[in-house]
Amino acid sequence: MENMLLWGIFLLYISLSFNYSYCLSGANRAFLGLYKGIPESAVVAYGEEGEDLAMPYFSKSLLEGACASYFQQALQGYVQSYELAYRYECVSAEAKRSTLPDYAAIRLSFHLSPFGDFQKSCHFQIQESPYES
Repeated sequence: MENMLLWGIFLLYISLSFNYSYCLSGANRAFLGLYKGIPESAVVAYGEEGEDLAMPYFSKSLLEGACASYFQQALQGYVQSYELAYRYECVSAEAKRSTLPDYAAIRLSFHLSPFGDFQKSCHFQIQESPYES
């Protein structure tokens, strides 16, 4: 009887561990998928008339909409709820003069009970390419 109880506890532990690693690896894969160009799609480099802007910047509404849509689809089946937090800054001297952000940070967090929290952030900054002439 004691052996059956121990095997039952072991089976429960194995199934919880598998579920945890499945959710964690899926969420991590979804987070790393952010580097495929989602923040780049929110960079505004041209004006409404098609003219070049002096300094490209991150559009807050485009970035937040693209990230929310991406994570809603990518995290489906892995976590029930999650939180996204954004931080924008003007890092370069040109961006500080124009008050348009050239730096964006995206933070993803959610709770994986009973094991703890998942928290990761990534940072993106618009810089001039050294290869352009």
